[in-house]
Amino acid sequence: MRQKIKQYCSYGGRDICTIGASLILLAVLFIVGVMIVASGTGYYPVVLVLVAGLLWFSIVALLLLVLRRILAEHSATDWRALAEFDPLTQVANRRGFLNARAWSRTPSYRAVVMIDVDDFKSINDTYGHDAGDEVLCRLAKRLQQLTRQDDILCRWGGDEFVVVLDNADQRGAEAFVRRLVTTLSEPECSQNSPALPIITVTAGVALVNADSDVQAAIVTADRKLLHNKRNGRMF
Repeated sequence: MRQKIKQYCSYGGRDICTIGASLILLAVLFIVGVMIVASGTGYYPVVLVLVAGLLWFSIVALLLLVLRRILAEHSATDWRALAEFDPLTQVANRRGFLNARAWSRTPSYRAVVMIDVDDFKSINDTYGHDAGDEVLCRLAKRLQQLTRQDDILCRWGGDEFVVVLDNADQRGAEAFVRRLVTTLSEPECSQNSPALPIITVTAGVALVNADSDVQAAIVTADRKLLHNKRNGRMF
């Protein structure tokens, strides 16, 4: 909390901290003036108590004001995080993907990988929607294990996921998909998970450099994914 207040006072809370400091300064000046006037009367002890109370009230009011601002900013941050987060798979959603901090970096090239679960509708129809959700969660978990810190992962929608591999070419993207397929073939060792068939996926890959449009690359990767599905190819 101390670090949070320090950061707040250094950046977002300068306006309130300045106002609060001014109020305390005015209160202190008022207190000093009253004490000087009252020092020659018999009411000095009473005035001293009242002045101390006023100073204490000013300090508490300032602390409450700062705390309220901190809580408001924290709440706003939580809402933004929820808006960019997929609660089922515990990864970013499309909005979070587009707002990812990694976009501020400009590597020489990236690989966009669009991933889709094979026969996902059949899984839902055969095993139920809870099983379908479990498939998505398992896939997201495997993707989280395979992606690196500077890669970007999100659930694009439905049973589609997008991974942007930092500093990866076509060969690196294809190797990533192969590792994903291999790890998905490993059995899930959870007693609470329903019995499911081995998850298989199809992927589409598109390359993008620092001067390219990532959105266009995503469209290209999606088009290649559909082409690979029609032709029974993995990528």
